[in-house]
Amino acid sequence: MTSFKKTIWCLFAHPDDEFFVLNRISDYIQAKHQIHCLYTTTGVKIEMDPYQRIKETKTVLSKLGMSPEKIISLGIEENIPLSSCYLSLNKVYEACKKRIETQPPHEIMIPTWEGGHVDHDATHLIGKALSLSFPDVQTVTEFPLYNSFGLPHPFFRVMTFPIKNSAINFRRIPWIQAMKNFLKVRFYSSQWKTFVGLGPGLFFRLVLQRKEPTLNSFGFFRDYTQRPHHGKLFYESRFKVTFQNFLAGTKPFIRTFLS
Repeated sequence: MTSFKKTIWCLFAHPDDEFFVLNRISDYIQAKHQIHCLYTTTGVKIEMDPYQRIKETKTVLSKLGMSPEKIISLGIEENIPLSSCYLSLNKVYEACKKRIETQPPHEIMIPTWEGGHVDHDATHLIGKALSLSFPDVQTVTEFPLYNSFGLPHPFFRVMTFPIKNSAINFRRIPWIQAMKNFLKVRFYSSQWKTFVGLGPGLFFRLVLQRKEPTLNSFGFFRDYTQRPHHGKLFYESRFKVTFQNFLAGTKPFIRTFLS
C-alpha cells in the first residue's frame, strides 16, 4: 500500500532558521513528501548583500536532498530586509499565498509565537493566516527558536516553548542523524557569531537530549493582541522593538485574518 504523500510549506523568517528543524525536514524528504521552504525576509539589513545567507541555506538543504527551486527567498524578491516583516504583513502574506497556491499544502510549518525576534513572530502570523486560506491544511507545525520567558536580560532559552501545553511533541532524534545535522552548522559561515550564542542550547537540545519540540496548533488560536508571554520579550531587550510598536504594525492584519 502506498503511503500518503503530503505537500508541506515551511515558512521561515531568516535563512538559517531551518537549522532548528533540520531533522524534521530530513525525515520529510526521506519519506518523499513534497516540501518547500519560503523565507519572508532577506535576513540582513537593507544596505547589506542578501545573497550570502540564502546561499548558505541552499547548501545545507541541498545536502538533505532538497531541490534548489523549492527554496524561495521572498525577502529578496519583495525587498523585505531584516526586522521589517511586521511592517509589511499584507505584502508578504499575498506573496506567500501566490506561491503556495501553485501547490496547495496539507501542512504548514512556522515559528511559534514567542517574542524572540519580530520577524519570527510576524512570520508566525502570516503562517496562521495562510492555514485558513487552504482547505486541505490539517497540520500547522510550530517550532520554537529562542525566547527569554522567565529569564532576565541578556539570557534566553533555545528550542523551548514559552507556554506549557500537553500537546507539545518531543520527537526523539536518532543519534547519527542528530550528529550529522548538527555538524551542518559549519556551513552557516556568515552567522558564526549567532551560532556561538545559540550553540550551547542547540547542542544540549539536539545532540545531548536529541529532542525536537513541535506543536500542532491547527484549529487553535491565541489572542495576538496580547504579549507572547509575561515579562519583557527578548526582541524588546535585544533588538529594541517594543511589543506596542510590533502590535501597531500588525494589528490591522490580525483584525482582518486572525480575529
